[in-house]
Amino acid sequence: MPLDKTACRQTLGLPAHATCIGYVGSWSASRGTSLLIDAFRRARTVRPDLQLLLSGRPPREVLDEPGVTATGYLPDTQLPVLLNALDLACVITADTRFGRYSYPAKLCEAMACNIPVVATATDAVRWMLGVQAEHLAPLGDPKAFAERMLALLATPYTKCQPSASWEKVALKLDDLLSSTPRY
Repeated sequence: MPLDKTACRQTLGLPAHATCIGYVGSWSASRGTSLLIDAFRRARTVRPDLQLLLSGRPPREVLDEPGVTATGYLPDTQLPVLLNALDLACVITADTRFGRYSYPAKLCEAMACNIPVVATATDAVRWMLGVQAEHLAPLGDPKAFAERMLALLATPYTKCQPSASWEKVALKLDDLLSSTPRY
């Protein structure tokens, strides 16, 4: 749910007027998170004011990157506070067995908080975002990811909507199950 950005930043001890992008999730080469650091470096050459907030415990070399702050592990109840502190949420998935079939909850959570999102364009994420191409970056392309981040930060925010609500998905599933012959 949307919360006051200033209050959320104050709760987390973050600067009130910084431009904050963030990633919430585990840090792993198999998830493609190294792409995020490369994209962040590229974006910071254009916008040196950018700050990257990371939850959990990213590797030391990531924390040594200028502009990167880690919040550590936060209780689930604090996730909306962290998301609402952001100007842009980053969702990274990879072209792996897991990445091709995962439906990132963090994407849904950021959208529920009305936070702009840029995400890697796996099939599942493309399905979740539908035709909202301005929120998608090609897999494995940090340059395009940085360009999407900068473009979304530079334009007035239009709410990112899931391609189908849970209610619509549930009704469709119910229709499918109801029309299936029973043996």
